[in-house]
Amino acid sequence: MNINRFFILIFFASLIFSSCKKEVEGCTDTLADNYDAEASVSKPEDCTYQKRFTGDYTCTFGCKGSLAGVFQSADMNVSELAVKSEVNMIIQSTIGPIPVKGTIISKDSVKIDAVLDNLEVVPEIFFPGTGSTPIKATAVIKSTLAISSDNKVLSGPIKMSMSNKEPVVISGIPIPAGTLKLDDTCDFNRN
Repeated sequence: MNINRFFILIFFASLIFSSCKKEVEGCTDTLADNYDAEASVSKPEDCTYQKRFTGDYTCTFGCKGSLAGVFQSADMNVSELAVKSEVNMIIQSTIGPIPVKGTIISKDSVKIDAVLDNLEVVPEIFFPGTGSTPIKATAVIKSTLAISSDNKVLSGPIKMSMSNKEPVVISGIPIPAGTLKLDDTCDFNRN
């Protein structure tokens, strides 16, 4: 009789311990790079979305102001970085490649907040009569770009400002560094 009670106790104990499902931490979002089908518990920081943004984008830059001549259309290449919450972005433009780093702020958007010192530009592109000798400029680029649900379209407004870091001569008149400033907000959209 004691043996039967012992086996019944063992049986119920094994049911209790085997029926408790262990929580598995990991990313439960199927759109994430590191989706874990076995995960049952997920925190926002568990998921990475770098691969959603990587690729080549051919788009129009709808600049309405001082940068309209520089950015009419542009190609952008987005590639992975070692830090999974960041991407490398190269914007091809009339003045050459513009490298910026993007920070992934959600599975659907990437933020650009970059200051580019010593960017070489040809002042003639912006100001006729300034010559074709490249000068150094400082550019500030800020944006939050959204990715489409199919990961094919990256779009949003890009705010840019640029100023000369070196003196430039316009029609024989020397212009000091920091005097020529260009500001524009451009719509980055798919062609």
